[in-house]
Amino acid sequence: MAKFVTPMPLVIFRQLKSPGFYPLGGVQGLYLRIRGASESYILRYQDTFGKRRSMSLGLRRSMSLSEARTKATEIRARLSEGINPTPTRATRRKAKTQQSSSKTAPTSKTFAEVMDLWLKYRVENNYWVNDRKEPYATSNLLARHVLPRLGDIGINAITVEDIRDVLAPIWTTKTITAKKALRNIRAILNWARAMNYSSSAEDLCSLQGPLGVLMEGARKNAVRKENFAALPYDRIPSFIQALYHLEGTSRWMMMFAILTASRMKAVRLATWGEIDVEKRIWEIPPEHDKITAPKRDRTIYLSQQAIEVLEKVRPNLPRADDLIFKADNGGSFSDAATTALIRRMHARQKALDGTGWIDPDKSKREGKICIVTAHGTARSGFRTWAKDDRLGNNRRYDQEAAELCLLHCKASDDYHGAYDRARLSTERQRLMNDWGKFCFSLVTDKC
Repeated sequence: MAKFVTPMPLVIFRQLKSPGFYPLGGVQGLYLRIRGASESYILRYQDTFGKRRSMSLGLRRSMSLSEARTKATEIRARLSEGINPTPTRATRRKAKTQQSSSKTAPTSKTFAEVMDLWLKYRVENNYWVNDRKEPYATSNLLARHVLPRLGDIGINAITVEDIRDVLAPIWTTKTITAKKALRNIRAILNWARAMNYSSSAEDLCSLQGPLGVLMEGARKNAVRKENFAALPYDRIPSFIQALYHLEGTSRWMMMFAILTASRMKAVRLATWGEIDVEKRIWEIPPEHDKITAPKRDRTIYLSQQAIEVLEKVRPNLPRADDLIFKADNGGSFSDAATTALIRRMHARQKALDGTGWIDPDKSKREGKICIVTAHGTARSGFRTWAKDDRLGNNRRYDQEAAELCLLHCKASDDYHGAYDRARLSTERQRLMNDWGKFCFSLVTDKC
């Protein structure tokens, strides 16, 4: 039973203006607290656990004295029934979580939903305008390695442990794939934050943070990066000869990549506007290069054989933005198409010689058959040929020029960069001319 306290007269209550703590009476423990501009009703009581507590009932300007007494009386009544008016910290935390969950549940999106929106956003904003296959490659990577573990998780509920569970199974065996997955997860989470789909400000994908600690074992035991399987350079003329007598545009694309010792991305996306037939040069744009530094030299000198390949696929009056090597659907070839071409060639050659087109050194080292790759054959083949001492090429050619043919040039100041390019342009042209002759040395049918 609450103790009755004589109520403060209303006329006195209205005169209270000075800072202080005033008992109002009417209900045990009811006070008016004045601190500066703040005037509030306070109820002091002892909870069911015997602890002394204070709680605010409301502000003086928005609650009358009679209303404050009524509210205080109700609280005292609950106390007499063994009900605490102020929940414990754990209870408040639980209630807040439930409230937040119920509030966000209708609009909360899963990682899979946000990923779909992210992919659509990038496509609509021409993020992949220079690589039409990339949206599909990215989507496939996410679908295969990320969605099985993150897809159904709410975008706000993803933890470092969840990301670890995505990466750990593939980091030691597919390190490059794992790193791509990590980059895409980070991009999606950042985009979700920017678009207000996520309220988290934590970088869950930093390998310098908690994720790096959780991934220490996997990162330490990651498979060292291996070179791309490459055909020994002395077999490249035979490979070119086999390519020459195939059907389809992809063979010319493969030949051009070998003749120019170029990366397949630049070749797949090359347009006629990048080619100067008169000067016999190909200027690769920054967006098609591995390194996007603006002042980087991206000039490829073309041999007569490379020009002949271009003539094989050149249409009448090509536009500058037309792809040089078009797939059947009119778009660019994919890396998968190039891989499929090499595997068909390998199967055919293996039926003839029992070996096929393989990298013998890499196969021996790994204990399995390693079919050659376009990248390895085009670039490693050229570099090994250019420095081979048996042929005397190590003395015949300037090795710095050979590196420049591969676009392996160091960032330098404007003066020296321009000087080196001018000094070595003739040597680079000579290198590519001789390389073209070597590659086509077994091609006799120039139909």
